[in-house]
Amino acid sequence: MQPPDDAPARPPASAAPARAFLTPGGTRAANGAQFVEHLAPGRGVPVTVTRGERDVDDLAGVPPELLPPKKRVVRYHPYAAAAAIQEMASHFRNIHGGGFLLGASEPPMPTGTGSGRGRRDGEVDAAAEEERGEDGLRAELLRLRISRPAVVLTKQLTPSDRSRDKARLVLPDRLVAPSPLPRMLTAAERGLVLGAGLPVPALDRLGRAYRMSLRRDPRARTYRLARQWSLFVSHHGTRAGDTVEVRTFHPPAWQARLDKHGEGGLGMALLHHLRGPSGGEAAGSDIRQGYYWCSRERDAADGLLLIAAGA
Repeated sequence: MQPPDDAPARPPASAAPARAFLTPGGTRAANGAQFVEHLAPGRGVPVTVTRGERDVDDLAGVPPELLPPKKRVVRYHPYAAAAAIQEMASHFRNIHGGGFLLGASEPPMPTGTGSGRGRRDGEVDAAAEEERGEDGLRAELLRLRISRPAVVLTKQLTPSDRSRDKARLVLPDRLVAPSPLPRMLTAAERGLVLGAGLPVPALDRLGRAYRMSLRRDPRARTYRLARQWSLFVSHHGTRAGDTVEVRTFHPPAWQARLDKHGEGGLGMALLHHLRGPSGGEAAGSDIRQGYYWCSRERDAADGLLLIAAGA
């Protein structure tokens, strides 16, 4: 018995069986032959088409549900884009662990090694992705009634700053002196910095707290941020060439602690930034250029790879 003319075309008996495929809601098994979105096939790859179809490439990119029944095709072959998709997916998963959102972001913050300024004129405070990642920090600052901490300086990390044996961040005088940091210290805080060290509670981008100590070394002409600095380095996986942006604030409730317990009323927010293209290996530069994966696009890429692998 011949099927009606408007019936969907069936794949030949020799075609490979339908396999499981990915959907936005997860992976599910295919129930019988499944239509897939028409994509241009790779060169030299045979394509199974319905009788009378002359140029399948003209239908590339057209969803099957929008095609006439006679024009619907079931294909079992690797797509031309599979290799590129696999490379992109592997690259972003290895570096960023997933997440892809097509949207441009601003370039990374400049690396201030000796100017004492947190950024150059005309540059944005932080990339959009980093701003979204600062919710934990903003929540802690809101709890402390701090609307916005002051950016005082940015330090480019050296191999010595990353050393767990030394466990301190070195801030040279030439970096600190022109910055707002010395002027933000009270007389009592300045005395502790020049003495045994000023206890400084610090927060990272996620709002995690670190017990730091700020002390000036007159012989080396440097300031040193120590105590739990090595823990900060471990949490963020810092590398030489990365930068740390230092922001400071004075919560009103902390000033009383300085008088009663000798603890400082100064707080810090330490924001880690990956090194940019000017620092040699542009780790994270793809993120700055706006290449992000979202879950739906990642599922689509996985679906194409699964179909290609089963061909």
